[in-house]
Amino acid sequence: MRIAIDLLIAEKKPGGMLFATRALLAGLARIDQKDEYIIISGKPKEYQELVGAPNIRIHPVRLRSWRAVMIQHQLLMPGVLRKLQPDVLHVPAFVSPIGWKGPLVITVHDLAFMKLPDQLPLSS
Repeated sequence: MRIAIDLLIAEKKPGGMLFATRALLAGLARIDQKDEYIIISGKPKEYQELVGAPNIRIHPVRLRSWRAVMIQHQLLMPGVLRKLQPDVLHVPAFVSPIGWKGPLVITVHDLAFMKLPDQLPLSS
């Protein structure tokens, strides 16, 4: 199975969301040699320690800037996903790409964005 892990939004402000996903990837690299994991990243150099695993590869995505990353995410991801053809998409940052029709895993680490919507504006 080919599993894409979309880190574009999580990478904007590294914190617990990204830390948890990196730990997940490290664990999967150790225990799952059968499936292929593709890390979709705007900061590919930060995952070089995982590239040594035979089943993990990085798909770099060039962003114009880290401003308005959520909008760029929605514009860029359909093309990226068409190219990669994953069986499953995992998004650890609670925002699904427009148009994705395949199996999807979204991790919602907390619900603060519902209680404090002004803390995560659409243009961030």
